[in-house]
Amino acid sequence: MGHQLTGSGDDQGATVIAAAEVGDVVELTKQLDRWPELVNARGWMNVTPLIAATWTAESFAAVKLLLERGVDPFARRVNGDNALHFATTGPIAGLLAEAAGSRGLSVRYLLEATPLHVAVEKNRRDVVEAFLAAGADPALTARRATALDMADNPDIARLLINAGAPVQTSQSHTPLHRACTRADEPLWVEVAELLLERGADPGQRDEFGDTAIDILNPDAPESLRTKMIDTLHSAHWALDLSDVVVGAHEGLAIHPSRPEALSSMYSGAYLVHWRLTPGPEPMRIIKVPGRQRIRGPFGSLKGTRMAFLADESVLLRDWCDLDIVEVLPAELLPRRRLQGQAACRRTADCSP
Repeated sequence: MGHQLTGSGDDQGATVIAAAEVGDVVELTKQLDRWPELVNARGWMNVTPLIAATWTAESFAAVKLLLERGVDPFARRVNGDNALHFATTGPIAGLLAEAAGSRGLSVRYLLEATPLHVAVEKNRRDVVEAFLAAGADPALTARRATALDMADNPDIARLLINAGAPVQTSQSHTPLHRACTRADEPLWVEVAELLLERGADPGQRDEFGDTAIDILNPDAPESLRTKMIDTLHSAHWALDLSDVVVGAHEGLAIHPSRPEALSSMYSGAYLVHWRLTPGPEPMRIIKVPGRQRIRGPFGSLKGTRMAFLADESVLLRDWCDLDIVEVLPAELLPRRRLQGQAACRRTADCSP
C-alpha cells in the first residue's frame, strides 16, 4: 500500500518488519524461527511487525502467525496507536480484538480516538462489528464524541445502537438530528426510528436551536414526522418565553435610549426582545432563518442600528423594526475586522 515502514541496512529487525509489511508468511516464518525475539522488533515510528502486517499487508495469515509467535498486541507506535487502530477487515479485527481484549480496544491515540472510533470514521463496517462483538465500549468518547456521533453509515449506526451506544450524548447535534437530515433514504429512516425506540429526545435543540423535526429531510416519510411529534413533550418543541428566561444567551445589546434589550441564543438562530423595567422581561422571540453561526448583536451607545457577524456577511437590524434585515456581503466590507460600534455609526434616529 506504499507505507515505508522498514528500517535500513542489514538490521534483522528491519528484515522481519519488511516480511510482515508485504505479508510474506514464508519469509516471516523463516526469520522468526531464526530470531524469535524479533517478533516485537521496532522500526520507523516504533512500528512493530504486527502493525506492519495489519496496516500495510492487511494479511490475516501474517497477523495470525505473529500472534501465535507471541507478539505483543498492545505495542504502540509513537503516535499512541496500536495494531487495532489499523484493522481494515473483520477477520483481522476479530483476531486482534481477541488477543488484546478490552484493554487493547480502549487504547487512545491522536484526538483520543479508540480503535472503534477509527473504524467508524473510516466506514469499516465489518471491523466495527468485530470490535463490538469482542466487547468494545460504544459509550467511550473521543473529544466528547461517541462512535455513534461519528457514524456516517446507517448500517454502522444500527450496529452501534443495538450494541447499547447512548442515543443522547454531550453533542447538541444529536444522532437523531443527523439521521433526520438524511431521512430521504430508507436506511436512515430505520436508524431514526430505532433511535426513537431507544429513547432519543426529538425535542432536544442543536447549536442553532433546531429540533430534529425542524431539520427533517423534506422527502422523509410523514410517518416519521408523526412519530416524533407523538413522542415530543409539547414544552420541548416550541421555544417560548418561559424557555428563554432560563436558557443560555450569547450576545446582548441595549437600546441607546429606551429600557429595551436584544439578546441572542443558539448561535444566533433566535433573538429575544426584552423589556428592562420594572424588571427584565422577554417580550417576543424572533427566529432567524437559515443555519449559520451568527455572533452578536453588537450595539451602539448613540445609534439604533445593530450588527451581527456571519461567516461571509454582516447583518444589520434596527430597533425601529427588528424584523427587517440588511445584509452587507463580505466583498463590500473593509479587510480589517469590523467592530460592532463602527457598523452602528450609520443609523437613523427612530426614538419616540
